[in-house]
Amino acid sequence: MNEQEARQTLGQIFALRFPRSWDSLDLNRFPVANYIIFRDALEPTFEASRDRIRDARTMLRARGIEPVFMMDEEGGRVTQISGFFPSAPSPRAVAKVLSPDQAADLYAELGAYLGQLGIDVNLAPCLDVNTESLNPIIGTRAFASDTATVTRFGERAIGALRRSISCVAKHFPGHGMTKLDSHLTLPFVDDPRETLQAVHMAPFKDAVRWCADGIMVSHCLYRALEVESLPASLSTQIVRDHLRINLGYDGLVFTDSLDMKPVTQSFNPRDAAVRAFEATCDILLYTDISERFESAFETLVDMLLMGKINKDHLTRSVARRRRIFERSNVIQEFKPLFDRSEYCSLADAVRDSCVRVDDARGLLPLAPADAVVLSTSSQAAERIRRTVPTVEEIGDRRSDLPGPAGKTLIVWLAEPLTVRHSLEALRSMIRTAGRSVLVTSYDAVATSLAECDVKIVTDDLSPQTEDSIVKRLFGAPA
Repeated sequence: MNEQEARQTLGQIFALRFPRSWDSLDLNRFPVANYIIFRDALEPTFEASRDRIRDARTMLRARGIEPVFMMDEEGGRVTQISGFFPSAPSPRAVAKVLSPDQAADLYAELGAYLGQLGIDVNLAPCLDVNTESLNPIIGTRAFASDTATVTRFGERAIGALRRSISCVAKHFPGHGMTKLDSHLTLPFVDDPRETLQAVHMAPFKDAVRWCADGIMVSHCLYRALEVESLPASLSTQIVRDHLRINLGYDGLVFTDSLDMKPVTQSFNPRDAAVRAFEATCDILLYTDISERFESAFETLVDMLLMGKINKDHLTRSVARRRRIFERSNVIQEFKPLFDRSEYCSLADAVRDSCVRVDDARGLLPLAPADAVVLSTSSQAAERIRRTVPTVEEIGDRRSDLPGPAGKTLIVWLAEPLTVRHSLEALRSMIRTAGRSVLVTSYDAVATSLAECDVKIVTDDLSPQTEDSIVKRLFGAPA
């Protein structure tokens, strides 16, 4: 095998962010075949976005690269297509409002739409069981806090999506019990092995039976499963022993993004890539075209050329990825048509039922000029169209923050929740405000901040629901 053949082979086990400009990626040096499409790579319309994806596929094929295009389209706050399409509601809201059969219909239509856009793989659904009430990263992304509901709705979501595209269940062996955000730091999980297996790993065990096309592994440290203090994504004990051997899974295994801080803070890019590959992960995922990615790619090229790589696993990884590619080609020939009216009817039914308002004093709607807004959601701030300090700034007791005295204080606590250290600071500000309004997706926070005059609790954080909440606050878009 010469160097270019090595690069072409290894390009099939790396995944990169779909670039806004292909000039930013040297395809001769890094012939990557898998791309994650985020909203910044899409155009303002479905048609223009579809054409851009189609043109990229044509360009890559002309260079001898057979691409697989992926998207992170869970619904709720994890959506890429909301600029031109009403995203699906959060999984939690779906499971609370719809029957499993109705949920299957919703996800079937979502899959059909993504397939027509040109997407091959959806990095969804989450099969996490959200047992931590203040989970900072999963929350409404999970169908429920009990295993039975997650399993029931996960099965229907996977079956429905697979009618039109492939799908990836995540985040094995479970991220629903964590108290930290794995984008920011390494969460430690101290649940015993029995709890992990019976509660958190059970939906993934069933996902193997449901023929999930891929399973994504988390960046959490599970002390009961891993003796080397490695995040699951880099752990041979978790990926090879628990997922592949114990659960019998022979599909694609994805790392979560190797650009996330649990990896970058503790591992150099070469070690991270080698550990993930040796753990039997098949797709090494990077959300940036970065020096870390380039270093990881070059490391595996050198190892392959020197015969220091597990060629059997590489062959299996390429074959697993090939199955996804071939399945996508078959589906494209027989893809179901998207029924917009069916989809919107189901999505609207969820959104109409997912927001609960406690306004005993009848304070809504508010006058925008009379409100001071504090938010963890930049999207919410944009919707309200005002400068919004963050809750972290409140926790730091910044002296230049707008004071709520005599005004209505709106506290908009969206996911991910990063306010544990700030709740007392928030209470202090709430006490000095003339009136206070809380918007949250966390029932536990609504209970903790009971002194708020108005409480709006939502199970959905999709852009459409956030727009609806703004209308409830002000009577019309502010």
